[in-house]
Amino acid sequence: MSSRRTAAAWIATVAICATGCAAQLPASPTTGEINCHGKDFAAPFDQVDPCDAEQVLTAALGAIFGYQPGEQADPTEALASARALLEDRFAARAASSALVWAPVTTAVWQQWRTDRVQVATTARVLADDHPPDTATQVARVVTIDIDAPVSDPTAFAVYATATRDSVETQWLLSELQVTQ
Repeated sequence: MSSRRTAAAWIATVAICATGCAAQLPASPTTGEINCHGKDFAAPFDQVDPCDAEQVLTAALGAIFGYQPGEQADPTEALASARALLEDRFAARAASSALVWAPVTTAVWQQWRTDRVQVATTARVLADDHPPDTATQVARVVTIDIDAPVSDPTAFAVYATATRDSVETQWLLSELQVTQ
């Protein structure tokens, strides 16, 4: 019986230590963090966790490439719809690049606009070999899938970076590069 008590005591000790140690491990920079007090985003991004870099990246890229030709004059308006998730310096530079990033020609956009085509866009983080995360910078490859009923589906990858000023603030998209 004493060996059972010893084993039970050992298991209880290991469980307590594991629980205590797990509570002391720092959270990953891409998940909701204990010290993060990032300001919540307003609608339509109110469900995006400001302390989760991957959620911010997918939401921002989903909006940037989430074309709504029936409502938006061109891709620069899609970019503007993601403004709440963009770092200020990036937003200023990006306005002139939005038309270049677009995998859709101006003629196709105008046809979609005339026909009020509904475009479905998904953004998904790929399990890639990315640079190490830091407390204030995370880089990921995100695949963007654009599907419009009158066109062939388009898929491409985006190398995106999220940054924040400190571990206590929200993540924001600070850089993107479309790879085709």
